[in-house]
Amino acid sequence: MQVPIPHGLPHKFCLTEKECRHIKVPLYFSTLTVESWVNCNTLTKFIIENSETQAPRNANKVLASFLADLKNIKNNKKAYFNFFNYCNDVIEFYQKSEKKKEFYTAYTEQYNLFQDKKKQVYLGERSTNLLTQRALLQQLDNLAQDIDVLEKKQTDKPSISRHPVSKEDSTKSVLTRIVEAGVELHNKYVGGEELTRQEIDIIVVYDQIKV
Repeated sequence: MQVPIPHGLPHKFCLTEKECRHIKVPLYFSTLTVESWVNCNTLTKFIIENSETQAPRNANKVLASFLADLKNIKNNKKAYFNFFNYCNDVIEFYQKSEKKKEFYTAYTEQYNLFQDKKKQVYLGERSTNLLTQRALLQQLDNLAQDIDVLEKKQTDKPSISRHPVSKEDSTKSVLTRIVEAGVELHNKYVGGEELTRQEIDIIVVYDQIKV
């Protein structure tokens, strides 16, 4: 069967979103041009990438749904002779066994490509998150070392109210120690005392944690 041609229709013609909602067909018909309806690769890729829900794996189900949508469009556009005829031609076009096979093959290929892209995006995001988590853990580890240094200095200064590091203190989580140190350093800052670079770093992280 010859490939249907949208005679008498504007170049790159498609439905409007209002028409899609009125006819109750997917909104991708508002950006999918009628010329693309008969291009299996373009059509299947467009359906997969623009489905409002996750595109199904079953190509047969997708084609049946697409043809049902075309029938709805055709029945609502009887007054538009050229458009009505084109819809009817496309429906008959995909009812041929060879075109069905072509659609199924194209859909399967496009579906697999789409799933591969999703996996790549997911792995890329996961890799970025892992790097961010590692950087945060490294920062926390560095701050824990800074706190150790500050606590050691404080134990050497009788005038400072903080008690020496006990065995219990050494087993506290890094976050707990940062919070406790942050509270004390905040009070020190409010009291007008000058803070070192290490102490400022601890307060910055403390402010982020308490939000």
